Amino acid sequence: MQPSQWKEGQNTSESYRRCCTSVGWVAQALALRLMHAEKAWGHDAFFDYVDRWMYENDAEFVKTIKQATAQDHDKEWARQGQGWDAFVNAMWARHRQRLEAPIDGWKQQHDDSYYRAALEKARRQAR
Repeated sequence: MQPSQWKEGQNTSESYRRCCTSVGWVAQALALRLMHAEKAWGHDAFFDYVDRWMYENDAEFVKTIKQATAQDHDKEWARQGQGWDAFVNAMWARHRQRLEAPIDGWKQQHDDSYYRAALEKARRQAR
């Protein structure tokens, strides 16, 4: 959903996503990948999301959010491409690109039929 369509509370969700969840998942995703535990974890979208968080340049999206909502996410701590602390960032830089999984899996087409079916089921139940 485009930021211009966000409803009340969705600006807060974006702030929380940037300050607290995405940066916290970097170490977890790297540790799971280093243990080759992706299959046991069983959620490819998680790994794709973290790679996207770490590799995608979010400058245009930050600009779009500010234009649409007046919310400024252009603080260093709120930008993509980092984990919570320097140790995690150093370990990511040292190990992630050496692992077998592609770093751009988030750009690939995925079968999201399970997700879409779950959304439709939730919508029907809400009616």
